[in-house]
Amino acid sequence: MSGGQDLAVDADALGKVGSTFTEAGGELAALQADAPLGDAAGVGSQLATAAACRKAQSAIAAQTAALAKETDEYGGKLKTAAAEYRNTDRTAGEAIHKVKLGK
Repeated sequence: MSGGQDLAVDADALGKVGSTFTEAGGELAALQADAPLGDAAGVGSQLATAAACRKAQSAIAAQTAALAKETDEYGGKLKTAAAEYRNTDRTAGEAIHKVKLGK
């Protein structure tokens, strides 16, 4: 890194944040944010507002599903990064321990 700064990563914290995002993705997927619009469309199915409610319901469902997927994927990427940092640290530590210092 420039400026003499060391890179320090708390892999445990990164993994926990990744898990939190993954959980949030699952919660978003189960949210059913579009359900009230479906209920509203069912009240007056012959009205023009019912069609508008159904259209909005589809849009909300699609947007919620996309957001849930993206949130889950981001969480997965954070967890993968945490695992890679841990692996790099372990591998570097093993390499250092193998070095025999001369007398």
